[in-house]
Amino acid sequence: MSNFHDPKVAEIVKQAERLVGKARQQRGSTDDLYRQYGLDPDKVRAVLEAHGGPGQREKARALVKADLQEIEQELAEEKARRRGTQSKLRVKRPRDMI
Repeated sequence: MSNFHDPKVAEIVKQAERLVGKARQQRGSTDDLYRQYGLDPDKVRAVLEAHGGPGQREKARALVKADLQEIEQELAEEKARRRGTQSKLRVKRPRDMI
């Protein structure tokens, strides 16, 4: 982090790293996440199956996973850009969040 000359940029990167870490912890167990929000995992699964089934859940999980990977990639690229070690970086496109 000390390579960042602008304190605002350094703080944004710190916040992004904290959010990515938090997301990694939460994606480990869906049931724990449901319980964290006061939901019964069995009831949630029943509602999900009635409104889309397992295919929808897998699609949603894949979309969330793809978003997390994109966030991690953007964070790594921004770190590299700030260090000046990477000359050709892909242009960031706006990311749709689900």
